[in-house]
Amino acid sequence: MRNQINEDAWEILTHDEKTAITLKLGFAKSTWQAGEVMDKAHYKFLEIEARAKFYLKTFTEHFELYGELIPSYIRMDNRFRKYLEMIIGNRSSIKEAIESIDDAQYNVQLFRHDLIAKEMEKLVKSKHLINKNFALLIFDFDRWNNFRILPSSIQEPSAFKRRNKNNEKKNIKNLLTLNPFQIKMILKRYEVEKGKCLYMPIPSKDRLNKGYGVIKVLDNDQVIKELSKFGFYLFTKEDHAWAFYDHIKGYSFNRKELKNDCKAGQTFWPKFRLITRDSINFNNISKRIASRKFLESAMRDMDHQILNPLREKDPMKKKRKKEKRGLEDQ
Repeated sequence: MRNQINEDAWEILTHDEKTAITLKLGFAKSTWQAGEVMDKAHYKFLEIEARAKFYLKTFTEHFELYGELIPSYIRMDNRFRKYLEMIIGNRSSIKEAIESIDDAQYNVQLFRHDLIAKEMEKLVKSKHLINKNFALLIFDFDRWNNFRILPSSIQEPSAFKRRNKNNEKKNIKNLLTLNPFQIKMILKRYEVEKGKCLYMPIPSKDRLNKGYGVIKVLDNDQVIKELSKFGFYLFTKEDHAWAFYDHIKGYSFNRKELKNDCKAGQTFWPKFRLITRDSINFNNISKRIASRKFLESAMRDMDHQILNPLREKDPMKKKRKKEKRGLEDQ
């Protein structure tokens, strides 16, 4: 197996990632068996395996094209270069990377994040294809890594859905808790009756403990951009907007209420993602780069399976059911 793998790309992987690949490809273990060998929960093993496969493919292509992790002809701040060499090349922690950089300023998070954002902007806006490609490599590494290496202001959504849920939850809570003054200003500025319109749900409660429903807003780039920054989802069809509104209103984010009701969350989030795909500004709110609309997802889409269960996910369930039927027939 190792003869078929690019050695430089292989060395990028962590011990767990190498083990996951070896167990699956070298020993033909199932994901359940491999997870047991590594003593990892099934969902955790799937993350490790998906990350390992993606990194191996991505860095193999990168090394075959450019021969080294950071080509010497890419111009960038030396501190940022060292940071990437440690984080990506050595798979170090952020703390370890910062400690290896002999610069007091770089230890300050605000300064470091500002510098990283500026360096990434230079790469993205560069006229040279290698710079743009290297920027995309960094974005992808950040999306798939087990911890984020870029400032939150320039991060793309994680490749793993469960890691995006906290941001989605925060945005939903904001939509549910806008105060009457904020709503008044939004209605005054954006609500219209005529013209080419989009439909915007406002699930926040008014003084009578009722939601504001769905309003019409102008369908133009400036309005879409502004409302996306506020986290409002916009729909071309009114029934899609009401579906979003009803779904959000019907779910409680009170932790005490949900403490013993995990199934509610397991149903809510897949349906939420399904509904928001109908919004025209889903990518804007998710902070995706427009040209990367169809970002590869880490896991095969399980939302449809959760909402419309057709088969068992645990291979042992089928065996247990057969055994149970056998006992009943005796």
